[in-house]
Amino acid sequence: MRFISDENIDLIHSDTLGMIEPILDRISAIKVLNHHDIESHKMYRRYKNEENLAKRLFFWNENKCLEKYEKKYYKKYDMNIVVSEMDYKRLNEIMGKWNIHAIIVENGVDCDYFAFHARKNCHEELIFTGALDYYPNDKSMLFFCSDVWPILKKKYPKLKFSIIGKNPSKSLMSLVKSSRDIKMLGYVDDVRPHIKRAKVFVCPIKEGGGTRIKILDAFSQGVPVVSTYIGAEGLDAVNGKHLLIADTPSEFVERISDLLDNDVLSEKISRDARKFVEEKYSYKYLGKKLAKEYENLLENKLNT
Repeated sequence: MRFISDENIDLIHSDTLGMIEPILDRISAIKVLNHHDIESHKMYRRYKNEENLAKRLFFWNENKCLEKYEKKYYKKYDMNIVVSEMDYKRLNEIMGKWNIHAIIVENGVDCDYFAFHARKNCHEELIFTGALDYYPNDKSMLFFCSDVWPILKKKYPKLKFSIIGKNPSKSLMSLVKSSRDIKMLGYVDDVRPHIKRAKVFVCPIKEGGGTRIKILDAFSQGVPVVSTYIGAEGLDAVNGKHLLIADTPSEFVERISDLLDNDVLSEKISRDARKFVEEKYSYKYLGKKLAKEYENLLENKLNT
């Protein structure tokens, strides 16, 4: 508390909700809250998708509690940062009459670190990356491994599927063990060698919020992506140009087949996606955007 209430600090960036709210009123520095997603909306989605009645009631209550917390504290920050136009609208719907300062600074990718790789030397392999102790990721892999993968394997007997992510559930591990061609790699120090060799990156996520950095990482390396609508929401990516959208098992099979069977399409999407992140989601571009917003905040403070 002594450190962050220091009058010599110009600006405090809180990277998510729930970190400094109890002491907000005692901080003299400019206060910025970063939203990876809108927490109450994410919980609302979980409530809507839950079939168990007791869990539905629990998630509904959590949604209401989070929304109350958000309404109380969002307005106490000098600036709120959201990652997409969609989250910007959700934020303002929650706040209603409260006029808060909110801006959009998209999630980004280090385009130098996640370097582009042409599609010439990739394997007959699909890949997914994401922390598997995060509910939407775990649920997406349960869906893909049970409903999509068996159909794909019948169509492409040599196809492999690699899953990268820490702490997979017992249910997911049981599905993985039932197929010799699914590899659970767990946590890895560097995802890049695994991503670049794959023919297709799959993102079958149907819950959660914000934007998926994993998709941007795949775009940057030139790996074509097949994602659900929700998985790709918040990004300005165009279906058929930067990625392919699929929501049902049959759609996933069709879109993945499109990429496996058509090298010209795969290469075109690969290059268009890379250009897309370079122009709109690179760290270099977004860093300048955020720095300018901070400069404006500090300048306004000095002039008041």
